[in-house]
Amino acid sequence: MKKKLFGTLLFSVVLSSLAYAEADADKMRERMEAREKQLQEQGVIENYNSVENSDGNIVTTTTTNLSPEEEREAYAALERARARIEKEEKEKLKAQQEMEEAQKQEEVQAETVTEQVVDENSNQNEVSVETPAPRMSPEEEKEAYAALERVRARILKEDEERAEALKAAAEQQAQQENGDKVAE
Repeated sequence: MKKKLFGTLLFSVVLSSLAYAEADADKMRERMEAREKQLQEQGVIENYNSVENSDGNIVTTTTTNLSPEEEREAYAALERARARIEKEEKEKLKAQQEMEEAQKQEEVQAETVTEQVVDENSNQNEVSVETPAPRMSPEEEKEAYAALERVRARILKEDEERAEALKAAAEQQAQQENGDKVAE
């Protein structure tokens, strides 16, 4: 269930980032068109050609006199947009793969549960429990047990120190009470 929610969340994040990227791309196109119109009005655009391609769509090409710096900026912006689109496509693909894996795992778990139910129904006295695969290697397990023992030892030591402190506080309080009684 958690993996399904995580997959859904990840998928929605990817979709929202794609929507933002599309909006940014639309804004970029609008700016480019406005810039082309402005340059065309100023007479900077030398050639304006339109050609009909095989599909019947009209393809328009423009040639502009851009300074080398403007050209570099345009290419840099284009590369950034390409990189962002590629990154988002990779994230989308990864999210889809994770969702597929989560669905496969859910199916396997559902099959395992059904098999257990069938086994329990067929053999009323016999209970079959499938043990999950170990998640730690033997070496990691030894390290975990060693760490657990260290923590237990520290807790025991702290408990002993607390007991001693309480005992000392009780003795001190008893001495004060005895001192108060003697003074009266």
